[in-house]
Amino acid sequence: MIPPKAALPTITPAGTYGRLVQLLTAATQLDDDAAEKLADAMLDQLGLYGPPLEPVDGMCTALLYDADPENEGWVQCDKEPGHDRRSSPLHANRWNGLSWSDDHRRALPAGVNDGD
Repeated sequence: MIPPKAALPTITPAGTYGRLVQLLTAATQLDDDAAEKLADAMLDQLGLYGPPLEPVDGMCTALLYDADPENEGWVQCDKEPGHDRRSSPLHANRWNGLSWSDDHRRALPAGVNDGD
């Protein structure tokens, strides 16, 4: 079940995000990677987020937007699909040490981004 729209983060559509990165690249002469980091930082400050990444197969599809300037961007829960949803915290990514629940304001619960 998809949560009510108010519970989901406000995600910038891929086309709009791409145009923002192009605009930043042209205006600042930054390379694409630096322009994407700048776009992500700007959107985060506005309470918006870039398009979510494609989920990796074999892992829980829950995503969290990591607002840390060092890592900025979406991270995926690295637990197995259908893991115990009663555990605390519900989702985690051991690589960057993040953990979160489905109701976190920067989270996309499992199934929302993968067509389930």
